Amino acid sequence: MQRHHQPDHFLRASGYTFVVVSAVCFCIIVYLQLHQSLGAELQPRSPTWLELAGQEAGPMSLLFIAVVAALLGKGLLVSAHMGSRATIPFDDLPLVEQAVLDGKPEPIDQYVRLRALTGISGNFTKLGVTGLPLTTVFLTLVFSLISIASTNANSSAFLDLTKLTLGAFIGSFVQGRVEQRRSSDKQKSNGGR
Repeated sequence: MQRHHQPDHFLRASGYTFVVVSAVCFCIIVYLQLHQSLGAELQPRSPTWLELAGQEAGPMSLLFIAVVAALLGKGLLVSAHMGSRATIPFDDLPLVEQAVLDGKPEPIDQYVRLRALTGISGNFTKLGVTGLPLTTVFLTLVFSLISIASTNANSSAFLDLTKLTLGAFIGSFVQGRVEQRRSSDKQKSNGGR
C-alpha cells in the first residue's frame, strides 16, 4: 500500500516544483522589466518586430519557460489528483443511485461523460461550444490579435476577417442551438406516443 501512494507523492512534488519554477520565472521577468523601466535609461523602441524580439529575448525566453513549466506543473497535479479520485464521489451517489438500482444505462452514461469533462476542451463542452463554433471563436481571437498588433494597412483587412469570423461564430452557435432544440422536441414527441 505504501508503494501505491508513492507515485502520487512524486507527481505532486514534481507538479509543485514546476509551478514554483514558473512563479520564479515570472518574478524575474517582473524584476527585469521594472529595473529596465526605472533604473536604466530608456532605450528607443525599434520599429520592426524582429529587432524588438532581439531586444526582449531574455524576458521572452523566461516567459516561454514560465508558461511551459506552469502547464507541466498543472498537468502533473491534475494527473496526481485523478489517480486518487473515487469513481463516484460520496456526494454524487444520490444522483446516480436510483439509475444504478433500476439498471438504466442512459443516466449513468451521461453522468460518466459529465465527470470526464476536464481541461480546456471539457470546459468548452460544458458550455456547449464545440466543433465549428469553437473554431470560429479561436479564429476570431487570432484575427483580433493580429489586427491589434499590425501597424500597417493590413490591420483593416484583419479587422474585416475578425468581423466575418465573429458573424460565423454567432451563426454556427445559433444553428447548433436550433438543432438541439429540434432534436429534443422530436424526442419529446416520440416519447409521448
